[in-house]
Formats: sequence, C-alpha cells, structure tokens
Amino acid sequence: MPSALLLAPVLLAAFVVHRVFLKRSPLAHIPGPPSSSFIYGNLPQLLLPHTYGTFEFSWQTTFGGLYRIKGPFASDRLVISDPAALKAVMSDTQTWRRSDQQQYSVDMLIGKKAVFYIEGEEHKRVRNVMNAAFAPVVIRGLPPVFKGIAEKIANRWEDMLVSGAKLDASGAMDIYPSLHDATLDAVGEAPYPVSVLPSTSSSMRSYHTYRPPYYRSPSSSQPPPNRKSSGSALRGGEMSPTRLALKANASSKLGHQMSDEEMAQQIPSLMIAGQDTTGNTLSWAIYRLASSPELQEKIRAEVVEACESSPGGDISLTTIEGMVWLNAFLKETLRLHPGLPMSDRIASTDAVIPVSQPITTSTGETITEVRVPKGTHVHFPSIDADNTNLCGRLAYVWGPDAHEFKPERWIEPSKWAGNRAASNFGPYANLSTFFGGARVCIGWRFAVTELQILFTELVRRFKFALPPPETSPELQVRMSVAVNMIPVVKNGKPSLPVIVEAV
Repeated sequence: MPSALLLAPVLLAAFVVHRVFLKRSPLAHIPGPPSSSFIYGNLPQLLLPHTYGTFEFSWQTTFGGLYRIKGPFASDRLVISDPAALKAVMSDTQTWRRSDQQQYSVDMLIGKKAVFYIEGEEHKRVRNVMNAAFAPVVIRGLPPVFKGIAEKIANRWEDMLVSGAKLDASGAMDIYPSLHDATLDAVGEAPYPVSVLPSTSSSMRSYHTYRPPYYRSPSSSQPPPNRKSSGSALRGGEMSPTRLALKANASSKLGHQMSDEEMAQQIPSLMIAGQDTTGNTLSWAIYRLASSPELQEKIRAEVVEACESSPGGDISLTTIEGMVWLNAFLKETLRLHPGLPMSDRIASTDAVIPVSQPITTSTGETITEVRVPKGTHVHFPSIDADNTNLCGRLAYVWGPDAHEFKPERWIEPSKWAGNRAASNFGPYANLSTFFGGARVCIGWRFAVTELQILFTELVRRFKFALPPPETSPELQVRMSVAVNMIPVVKNGKPSLPVIVEAV
C-alpha cells in the first residue's frame, strides 16, 4: 500500500503533463501506430518482442519511411528508414547526438574514452589516429591473412566431420562458434602470444597487460594437430587493426596521440565492432547460401574458376572484385541482414528532417520535411521479423520485391524494380549497413574484405544445407538480439546448425 500511495502522485503528474503539454506536440500530425501503453508507449513493441522486429515492417508498410511512435508517458518519437532522412540525421553530429541510453551502455561496456562514446573534436582526433589501421594500403595486404584464418576454420570443420560432431540425425553441425572465433582472430591479436609483441611505447605496454573481461583466445588460434599451417595467420598479428592502431598512435604528432587510457579503451571497441558484427553477417550469409542450393552452385562455380585462374591459387582483391555473383550475394546479405538491430539519436536543438517521399499528415497536408523540437528521439530500426533490414526494405527504393533475397538485382539493372538512385546512404554499395556521416563504421573496408575472403574460401571447400524442419524442428533458426542480430535455435541458444559436406 505505501508503494502504491507513493506512485499515485507520479502517475497523476505524468497525466497532467500529458494533458496540458504533450497533446500539443508539434509531431502530433505525423502518422504512426497507436500507443500500446501510456507509461511505456510503443517501446515494448519496438524493443522487447519475442522475435525482434515483429512490428517495424508492418508499421513501415503502413506509414512509410518516417513515422511517429509513442515513448514513455505519451511523448512523441520518430522512427526513420527514409534515405534522405537518414543522411540528414547521421551527417549532422552537432544537432543529432547519441542518446543517453546509448552512452550509458557504452560507458558500462567499455568506458567514456571509447570511440563509440566520445564526440566532437575529441572524436575526430581519435578517429584520425585509428583511420591508419584501416587505410587502403592496409586492406590490400589482408587477403593472405584472411585466407589463413579461413583455412583454420576449414581444418576444424573437416575434423568435426571426421569425428562425427553432429547435433542430430540430420547431420547438422553448429558452425556459429567457429565463425566468431575466426572474426576474433581477424580483428585481434589472437594468433600472437603477447610475449612476441615489441613494447615500443607506453601505449603498447598498456595493451600487453590489458585484456577486457570478455576477451578470450579462441581454441582455433593454433592449427589442429598434424595440420600444415599456411603461416599467413601468424602474420595477421602485424596486420590486425589493434596492432596497427597502436603503431599509428605511437607515430602520431605530439598533442594528437591518445593517452594510455584512451588507447586501452579503443582495443575492446575494435574487438566488439570487428568480431560480433562480421561474425554474425558471415553466419547469415552461410544461412542464406544453405537456403538456396541453385544459387550456391552458381557461386561455387564462379569461385573455383577464379581461384584456378589466379597464380598459385592465391586470392587477391582484384580476383575477389571480379566475382560478380559472389559480390552480388554478399551485398544482398548486407542489405537484408545488418549487424546492428537499432540505433538512435536525440535532437540537441530544433531541427528539420527532409524526406525523399512526401508524407501525408493527419490533417491531410502533404509535406516533404518534418520540423522536430529539441529533445526529440529518433530511432533507426534495422530489421523486421523476417531478419531483414528495414532501410533495405523500402519498396520505392528496392521495388515491390524488396523483401526477397535476389542477388541478381545487383547484376542486372532491369531486375532492380525500384529507384536505385534513392539508395544513396552508406559507404558500401549505398547501403545503410555501415551507417554514414561522421560516425560511419571506421572499419567497413576491413569488414567487407574479411567477409569476401572468408566466404570465398569456405564456399570453395564446403557445401551447405539446412536441416529439414520436419525432422529437426528444434534446429530451425530464428533471429534474436544480443547487441547484434544473432541466429538462435528453438531453445534460445546462439547457434547456426548447418549440414556441412566437404567438396
């Protein structure tokens, strides 16, 4: 009873605020779904459904690329997937700041010096140092490193096939842990024992003794017994973003260098961003490949031909870029399976958001921009209940078949039934997967190259199929959220059960 008595004045005050102030919200004329709760608004539907993204696609279909939802105590928020709106918000970091919720999460996970947390000139200074780790000259040297990592995955899977490490009678193996071990190898120092890294600066010495609490060296770090290592994986330590960031910081001009504390917080930032997002994207790519036998054979034939025509069978970036179907497949995977489920911003001042498609307001007016008051939250949901990217599902951009997985849309212009020019946001293939503006993903080139090489090598050596639903219902994959979008099976365990067969 005392708790109820204390809560009553709070609820009454919130109701008065709602009745007196919020009903005159300048966003009230923007169409949107009805609120499911006065206290929580639409946020439970947005953030906490059983299958993530259950509501967003139906909302987008009904209301378009910009619509209004209700936040706590009937406050108005916006959800946007319109390319023009995304570009305007993501490009203006002065007006649109990261929300308190995002900042709090980053602070808890890493700290206030992390590149994900800092803003303004501090953010610019740190990014300038870290950019050296992802320069084009670095990316061009990565294919042999990534190929060595892919060979370790392939060796592990061959051992699993020999040992009969199956999940059920269908013959499926859980390949999810292996893929994440590989992406950790790629972004971190896993192939290197700490003792072999030279201590040439205080920042490097700080890193040698530093390991974030969740850091683990994967069991795949050493080649399996009786295997012949290519040696390229060991060279990965010299080429990893963490090592290169340390070297770049040591050689930066005085006054531009990161402190030991700053440098230490960038390491887990790279680990989180580089391992989970790419590992999950690679997982979804293999899931899509296993779902499409005919497409899988077409891509494998292209890969085999390209590798056979390359000197020594080595995979260069030139070879990779020449694989038309493989790249179209990966672009379609990135379109429909972005790594992050959602991001948001908050307006630090009154602002105007343009839209590429006119909005009809509740008063019947047609508008091409939305005026938002200071303090407005804007959400960027990435995916819907079918595991797909809302920004990549806009029918007027991608066509009426936007919900379908069709790599040919990237190859034949006639297969792109929408407005290709409207997809103008993001650094790679004009996709929103890596965001854009000043906070564009710093390692997008690294991630794309890693994805290309690992996928190429695995497709060359293995065939994939999904376990049949009629005999393996417990192994059917659905989407869940653990910061990133992850595949889980019926019991909620992160897993990617796939029937793997050596070619």
